[in-house]
Amino acid sequence: MNQYDWKNYTNNRLELANLSSNQFSVVEVSYENLPDELMKLIKPFCLKYQTIQIPNFNKNLLTKLLQLYSLDFTIEQFITIGCSLQNQFDFALDINGDEPLLNDFDLEKTDYKSLFDILERFLFAENHKNLHSILFKFNQTETTKISNFFIVRDVLEAICIGYGITKDNFQERKAEVLENTNQVILSKLSEKVKVDYAQNLYYQIEPKFSKDADVLRFLGTFFHIFQVPTNKRFSIDLFEEISQTIKEVDIKNFLHYINGRFKLIHD
Repeated sequence: MNQYDWKNYTNNRLELANLSSNQFSVVEVSYENLPDELMKLIKPFCLKYQTIQIPNFNKNLLTKLLQLYSLDFTIEQFITIGCSLQNQFDFALDINGDEPLLNDFDLEKTDYKSLFDILERFLFAENHKNLHSILFKFNQTETTKISNFFIVRDVLEAICIGYGITKDNFQERKAEVLENTNQVILSKLSEKVKVDYAQNLYYQIEPKFSKDADVLRFLGTFFHIFQVPTNKRFSIDLFEEISQTIKEVDIKNFLHYINGRFKLIHD
């Protein structure tokens, strides 16, 4: 069975924890009867892993946290949700380290818009002879210019055929292609992961709390137990006393994840 191995957060990255056998427990992945929206978030994790490694210290903190409130989920379900959060946050941090790839994904929608502007002018032009030229530029080489009318027309027609574009379906196909581009600003993917989990969990458990501040403290502590930071610190402080760990949560800052006060999606 595939096991998810615990990671600890330090210096803005997650690293595999070096734990001896007496320092951790192994828990089975559990997701039965979870709400659909929450299930959508954790489904990739649940399909990949069957068991989870969690340090006894973190599991004990989670147990103490859950004892403070009467919630519908089991501790095994919370461990599954928390490790799915950790896993997706880890992936987002890795993506942030590949700047050329980030740029390509982040410019995808913008460049597609430019391409469709060109194709629209081509398809609906009254006279194709106004198509002047196409320029090709490769890395570390000079620009190559194609100015022959017939070749320019053939290239643009081939692009239209490749995308299945005609005059009749131009707007529909344009909308479909743009919808399938990357929508998230990938340099902010790690924040998007936190927003998705924070909002989803908040709306699932909020009715169980009498004070909104307590929901925020619970969620902030939950994030910290699973080694996902909620501020710009380079480490996460956990204490044996759950009350002290809860005090470390900046609820005003965590509220931003609930309110969505981040620009995370491309225009």
